[in-house]
Parts: sequence; structure tokens; C-alpha cells
Amino acid sequence: MDLAHDQTLTTGRLALRSLAGFVLLAILAVPAYFGSHRVAAELRLALAELGSADRGWVALAVALFAASAGGAIATWWVATRSCGAHGSKLDAVRRYGVGGIVQTVTPARLGDALRVALFARTVDADRPVLRVGGAYAMIEAARAVALGVLLALAWAVGGMSFWPVTIVAGIALVVVVAIALLAQRTTRGPFARILATARELRREPRAAATLVGAATLSAAFRVLAAASLAASLGIGSPLRVGLVVCAAVDLAGFMPLTPGNVGIMSGAIAVALTARGVPTTPAVALGILFQAAETSVSLALGFVSLLGFSGITPRRRRIALIGVAAAASGAAATLGVTLFV
Repeated sequence: MDLAHDQTLTTGRLALRSLAGFVLLAILAVPAYFGSHRVAAELRLALAELGSADRGWVALAVALFAASAGGAIATWWVATRSCGAHGSKLDAVRRYGVGGIVQTVTPARLGDALRVALFARTVDADRPVLRVGGAYAMIEAARAVALGVLLALAWAVGGMSFWPVTIVAGIALVVVVAIALLAQRTTRGPFARILATARELRREPRAAATLVGAATLSAAFRVLAAASLAASLGIGSPLRVGLVVCAAVDLAGFMPLTPGNVGIMSGAIAVALTARGVPTTPAVALGILFQAAETSVSLALGFVSLLGFSGITPRRRRIALIGVAAAASGAAATLGVTLFV
């Protein structure tokens, strides 16, 4: 597949979507500031708390977030191979990374939609978008299993109530059974293309186990990263806190209303931790630090991925990078005004 051709169709749109993401963030963040000075005061206290964070623990957390991203890339690699995608592992990393930029600066998980489109260009079979869309559904199913394990562990250590565990486990069970039955009985039409990955994983239990294992490993590295950030702020029981944080973040991920889930993710972390007895200021600080560290890893991977694509003209590369940099800088400026003015 011609990589230069697929870049011609995506890099220009990437800049426009990045700028659109910044505009939406500004529309949401500025009114929020003017509506609640009490929240702004609490955020200032949280930022002061960040000044005392242990840099060694923060650096370890960034490395663990990178390892978590590696597990996520592995899930895309396994799932897309099962629906007929080809290309090198490095190419898969780049396609995933470019999607991460869009995921960070736009709402509604548009980054995953871009990843589906990019990976679909490596599939030679008919209806490639449907096939990769089915692979994405398998990735989400594996992530649901990992989330169920995460919630169960959080409940076991007293950091999560029983009902979220039951609800997520029930939904995951219903989805897995339904997909297995449909994959067995559907052999023609568009649904057959969507279920191509499910059929292949059903025939290859080892690949299915690898997919679930990669999703679980990615979640585990994320928990350890959150625990490291909690330790950097001096919050007690950091591993327990890491479980609670990641469970809250994954549940909040079902409502990606803002670019990169800004505000929703950190708010979910603060609410979950204060409900478990953590003081408000360090809870808010951990929410900010978690999102900042994870976002920095995603953007760094995205920038490197974008620069590493072969065949893209220097002019298009500059346009895409300027657009992404403008969106990232604009988002940071908007948050800065929200917190400090």
C-alpha cells in the first residue's frame, strides 16, 4: 500500500481537526472559569501542590505511560492482523501514534476513527474499513475485559463499590457471547466483514489470548503509572489509589465530550479519590498530573510518528505540525487562563 497516498488524504485534515479541537476547548473552558471562582481557587491550590511532586516518581510514571501505550499498540497490531492488515510493526506504531494526536486535541474519540481509516489502507480485502472497524470492536471488547479485571481489583482493595464491577462484567459477558454467536452464524454481507476479526480470533485462541493479554498489560502499566504519580505527591497507599484512579478514568472515558477528555478525566479522578478519603487538594493535583503526563506521552509519540512517515512532502509535514502545535499550545493557553486569571 502506498503510504504517501494515504498521507495526502490525512495530514491536511489533521491540522484542521486540531485547530477545531482547540476552539471547542476554549468554548467549554472559559465559561467554566467565569462560572466558578471557588473551583479556580481549588485548582490554584492543586497547582501549588504539584510544585512539591517528586521528579523521580514522575519520570517513572512517564516511562510507565509509554509502556502502557506499547500495550495498546500491541492490541491494534494483533486485531488488525486478524482482519488481513499488513505492514511492518514500525508502520503500525506510526499509524497508532498519528491517531493519538487527533485523540488528544479533538472530542468524541475521533483519533480512533482516524486509526481505523489509516489501518484500513493496509487491508487488501474488500470493504477494508468495515473489517478494521470490526477489529476495533474486538479491541474495545478486550479493553472491557481488562476494565472488568481492574474494577474487580479496585473493589477487592476497598477502592470501588460492587455495582460498577457487576454492571461492567455483565455488559462484557453479554457482548462477548453475542459476538461469538454472530461470528459463527454470519457468513455473508457487510456484517460478515465486520465480524471477520471475531471469526479469526475464534479460530486462533492464541491470538485472542494475546489480544486480551496486551489490553490487560496496558491497563496494568497505567495503574502503576498512576501509583507512581500518587507516590510523587505523598498520597498514602499509592497502588490502591492507582487502581481507583484508572478505574475512574476508564469509566469517564465513556463520555469523551471534550478534546482529550480534558476536565472530565481529572474531575473523575478527584471525585473518586475524595470519596475514598483523599483530601481535595492532592486529589485534584493528581488528576491534573495524570492527564498531563499521559497526554505528553501521546503527543510525543504522535509527533515522532508524523515525522517518521515516509513519502510525505516537507510542505504538508510543516502544515500538519504547525496545526497540531497550534492546537496543543492553544489548549495549554486556554487552561492557563482558566486557572490563573
